[in-house]
Amino acid sequence: MAKRINKAQLNSVYWPNWRKAEKVLIAADYTKDEAEEMRKEIHVTVTGVACSSKDLTNRTLNECLKKFAAIATPKDGKRQADLADQPCKLVRFKIAEIQKRMNLTDNYIDGTAVKVARTAYKFCNEEQLTNVLIALIKHEKRHNQSAQA
Repeated sequence: MAKRINKAQLNSVYWPNWRKAEKVLIAADYTKDEAEEMRKEIHVTVTGVACSSKDLTNRTLNECLKKFAAIATPKDGKRQADLADQPCKLVRFKIAEIQKRMNLTDNYIDGTAVKVARTAYKFCNEEQLTNVLIALIKHEKRHNQSAQA
């Protein structure tokens, strides 16, 4: 089961982004209740079930933020593109952490991507990046086991 988001994510990310979207909806002649219903509908479309904002995972939070951004700033394509790339950024961040811990070069990471994903690291999609991450985690475990022996 995926880990739910924490209170800090709700207060610093989720609610401020929803408030921006809500203001736009109210300015467009929606009532507060209609805007709230729309927020609940977004949860249903993202998660597949009616749920509380506290039940969101990081992935579903990102999906909700994309929908909120589409409402709040429909012409801001850069922001929406950033939000759409959020899952890839998270995987790249985890790869960078392993790279730093193990003191791996960029060439090593790119070579791993070519072996695992059959494409250069910078062109990997989320699924390919996840496979690279799995390979690096296995490499790190093997390295740690041999260091302990």
